[in-house]
Amino acid sequence: MKDPSDNIRTWLYEVLYGTVAYNNAYVPVYSFAPKDAVMPHIVIGEQTMDAEDGTKDAYITTNNTVIEIYASYTGNDAKYKAVNSIAEDILEIVRQRTRETHGSGGATVTAITGFNIITTTLAGALTDRIVLENMIVVFKQIEISMVVEEIDTADIPAAPTATAATSVIATSFSANWGAVSQTISYYLDVSTSATFATFVTGFQNKAVGNVLTYSITGLTELTTYYYRVRAYNSNGTSASSNTITTIPGSVVIGTQTWAKYNYSVGGWYVNDDPNTQPDYGLLFDWTEALAISVSGWHLPTKTELETLKTFVGGNTSAAHLMESGLTHWNVGAIGDDTSGFSARGAGAVDYLGNYLGLKESASFWSATQVDASLAYGMVLVHDATSIIIQDDANKMAKYSVRLIKT
Repeated sequence: MKDPSDNIRTWLYEVLYGTVAYNNAYVPVYSFAPKDAVMPHIVIGEQTMDAEDGTKDAYITTNNTVIEIYASYTGNDAKYKAVNSIAEDILEIVRQRTRETHGSGGATVTAITGFNIITTTLAGALTDRIVLENMIVVFKQIEISMVVEEIDTADIPAAPTATAATSVIATSFSANWGAVSQTISYYLDVSTSATFATFVTGFQNKAVGNVLTYSITGLTELTTYYYRVRAYNSNGTSASSNTITTIPGSVVIGTQTWAKYNYSVGGWYVNDDPNTQPDYGLLFDWTEALAISVSGWHLPTKTELETLKTFVGGNTSAAHLMESGLTHWNVGAIGDDTSGFSARGAGAVDYLGNYLGLKESASFWSATQVDASLAYGMVLVHDATSIIIQDDANKMAKYSVRLIKT
């Protein structure tokens, strides 16, 4: 029988790394801890394997893995609490991952490449103080005993190919992937971390069924999300797919990534009507617009507005930036929205406080000022082809804000 020790060690590392925390900080995990390892830390230690037994088309064996937990000792017993708490977390995490099931028959999930986990038990525990690198540390040793079954990896599904997200709106998107033969169902991971160090609630190894698309809702607008998928059947789980990146509430236009919707926090109602906010966002004077702070995003410069204009076709290409139809524009509107920028006719408020142009025009601030009183902006008019890069926008006027990714 193939020795599962290396596979189990790798699986334990992946399960525990970035998962076990103490005092609001993740606990480092090592196979061999460096001399300057941060306290507390975890070491995946010695492994032993019991005698194998033949059964059906595979083999079953018991693998025992020692996990060591170290914490600094400061002259009292408080650090015993640390190692005990970390040990409890380790056992709960391992048990949880080995309890996960799939399929109508409830077959065990293959998280360890080439092996099914049948049972996991705590085989022993030891707590003590020891001298390590000339310092006294609190030490806890637990032994996790796993009964595993070797399987034919040829029957495990191939890794799926994840494809671009669709139906991307302000707070949701649909994840997509290609079909894999001999698959019962798929697991989906969604994270705001490119390394999947953390997961969106409910989307760590989520079983989504035998489908090729899945909707993820309740997300945060203009936040970068990552997803990957795995296929599984009764023989095991595939490797992860490639990773797809998507940003709800955004649109890629050329080399730029723009917010797809007008900013709608802390400004002024369009036409002084709160009911307009969902459709048109809010309006801001230039100082307010400049102060908007969204991590990874900023108010566009004049140069960035010029880049946008050039990409969609130049001075007479306003239609490509405007939402099509008459829902948010007056009769005569020429918008075709081929860029996906989807500008809506929110109008503006002039520096005297007069509201202008609902469904007739859209005005957007840039971060570039002309002088102490004026700034640059971009203006679109419902029935005009020109993209106007304005150089005389009074900073006291109130315009819409479209952020651009930094």
